[in-house]
Amino acid sequence: MGKIIRFDREEVKKLPVSEQLFKLRLLADQFQRKFSIPGLAETSFITTAHLEGFQTEYVHEVAASFWPNGYAARRMKTVMYCAVE
Repeated sequence: MGKIIRFDREEVKKLPVSEQLFKLRLLADQFQRKFSIPGLAETSFITTAHLEGFQTEYVHEVAASFWPNGYAARRMKTVMYCAVE
């Protein structure tokens, strides 16, 4: 597999939400294919996406959909549980 796609940090900040989510899904798909260990793929995706300038909320939303048993999914469940109480 080739290199992971990169995005310009300043351009990412200007993108609408739908475009950010689309690009994050592309990035997550690449990490899922590149790494055979799910935890490593998810952590690498989250770190790279943050460095690329994507908003944390969207990064974790996409990570939770690609790795449903991963860190981001567990974190989102905890936040939702705490908000209900």
